[in-house]
Amino acid sequence: MLALAVVALAVPAYGLAQPPRILTATDAVIIDLPPLPGATSSAAVAINDHGQVAGTSDSASGFPHAVIWDHGTVTDLGILPGGTQSFATAINNRGQVVGFGDTASGQQHAFRWENGTMTDLGALEEGGSGVARTINDRGQVVGEGETAATGTTHATIWQDGSVIDLGAGVAFSNNERNQVVGYTNAARGAILWDRGITTGLGTILGGGFSLATDINNRTQIVGWSDTAFNTSRAFLWEDGTLTDIGTFGGDAGFSIANAINDRGQVVGVASTTTPGHNHAFLWERGTLRDLGTLPGGTSSEAVAINRRGQVAGSSDSTTGGSAFLWENGTMTDLRITGLGGLQSLNDRGEVVGQHTTSSGETHGALWTTRPPSR
Repeated sequence: MLALAVVALAVPAYGLAQPPRILTATDAVIIDLPPLPGATSSAAVAINDHGQVAGTSDSASGFPHAVIWDHGTVTDLGILPGGTQSFATAINNRGQVVGFGDTASGQQHAFRWENGTMTDLGALEEGGSGVARTINDRGQVVGEGETAATGTTHATIWQDGSVIDLGAGVAFSNNERNQVVGYTNAARGAILWDRGITTGLGTILGGGFSLATDINNRTQIVGWSDTAFNTSRAFLWEDGTLTDIGTFGGDAGFSIANAINDRGQVVGVASTTTPGHNHAFLWERGTLRDLGTLPGGTSSEAVAINRRGQVAGSSDSTTGGSAFLWENGTMTDLRITGLGGLQSLNDRGEVVGQHTTSSGETHGALWTTRPPSR
């Protein structure tokens, strides 16, 4: 068991002098998520169901710092002892933020931040490194770490004050039942870790490798497997059975599943019959639906889906490219970019990413249909 080092940081919260700047004046608004004082750029990567946003900002020191935006206030989460920089990767509904930062030893360690305190979650072993990818509402953190001796990446869980090594691989996602999915070399692909038991999920269509990307609270798992056709194919795993989600372009096509909600709806990207044109999909109860692209676009990808069935992703278009929100057959151009993945979308239908300001700076952005509080 690794002893956790808890570091109490004197971290200021910077309140904006004015309410967040509204960049559009339609039914929906884009709220600017500014960088820390003295800096010019920021990036939003995750949002919880209370509208709190985690991300990273340049700082006055010139090094990036993990931050949280909470209804108009940006807070510097600080750095680990002896370090110079930190990066946020996820936030849960308790306002706990996880990520990684450098340390005095030069190694990268995972951290958890809560109520002004950054906790060093450490690494798999002395001299190793760690990166936290996500955290559930019970405080279980998953990610990966490198061993000191060989530099091999291992799937890792930080839970109840201990560090659990799942073997060579990466842990990508967890649910509220503390079940974890990812992949390990030992299982030759996708795994489910549940109360100390590791289950290999197998492959489909003659493949030799698979990877699990997300799990819901019903223990339905999605990801992708390679195939005998030398392509990747999205799958749904449930109760020991792998289901091929398919493509829009036949057996020679490819698909990847990125996320699943508690209704069993799956989103990702699949190839079409037109070479180079890949489209976002929504799969439900055996039906694969093409979500299309923004006007003039040729390719799109869905990265997140919430409990309401709203889908967030990105698409190219005649104006370049943008994030989108798809709902009930309609794809809306959000005019923001840089979605961070599963946690870019919350259950209120709010999406976070980046945008370019009128002065040419890159800032975090929150797209919402809820007007900002004054």
